[in-house]
Amino acid sequence: MSLIRLPGLIDPHVHFRDPGHTYKEDWSSGTSSALAGGYTCVLAMPNTSPPIIDSSSLNAISDDAQGNAYCDYGIHVAGTSKNTASVSALSK
Repeated sequence: MSLIRLPGLIDPHVHFRDPGHTYKEDWSSGTSSALAGGYTCVLAMPNTSPPIIDSSSLNAISDDAQGNAYCDYGIHVAGTSKNTASVSALSK
């Protein structure tokens, strides 16, 4: 039987409910599961509690992910009517 090697997959839409609903999933369990399924990078959605909408919430999630993620990751930021002026600065 031949072995087929593929690059790691990227999941651009994951829901790690950390903070707020970690009983559903957190960075540790979510990224472990991703790796088991062949995903080497995940992009987390911002619908956490509180939502990721500013630098404060982004930094808090980033710190949590950095200490608990087992694969590469990115974090989506939610656009709102109140953060349109500041959200572009978060990408830097």
